[in-house]
This record gives sequence, C-alpha cells and structure tokens, in this order.
Amino acid sequence: MIDDWPGPVAVTDEDCKMGVTADDARSADGAMAPSDGVKASGIVWDADKINQWIKGPSAMIPGTKMTYLGMSDAKDRTDVVAYLKVATTAN
Repeated sequence: MIDDWPGPVAVTDEDCKMGVTADDARSADGAMAPSDGVKASGIVWDADKINQWIKGPSAMIPGTKMTYLGMSDAKDRTDVVAYLKVATTAN
C-alpha cells in the first residue's frame, strides 16, 4: 500500500472527516503545534515519512515533543498508512 501512495497529499478540513492530512509538518497550530525539531525538519508528509514517524517519532526527529514511543510492526504501520490514505482522500 505504501508504494501506491501518490505523493504528498493536501486536503481541506471539508474533505477529511477525521482532520488527518499529509501536509507540511510545520503547518499545524494550537494544541497540535509542532515542536521546534519538527518545524526545523522541513518534512512534507508522504507515505514513507508517515511510516518512519509511526515507527519512532524521536528516532526520526530528535527533540520532538511527541511522547509516542512508536510502532515496531511493519504490517501494522502499513495498515495505519493505508487508513490515513483513505481517510484523507476526498470522496
């Protein structure tokens, strides 16, 4: 599934019921504002980057304020990325 991802995806809140997007990592605000490490990374979310992030946020971007330890199972990560792809695709 990850290989089928068309690349960075930008959707509007209207398109995405869950508010999940694959966008510039520096673009969130409010309670979900990115850490300085994420801001400095320049990451634009795509399937591979999301997979790396889910695997281990602090291994991918040292200094992130994300307290999630990560998901080691590759199939589980692939399933999450596939879900995000569906959830962020306009109908």
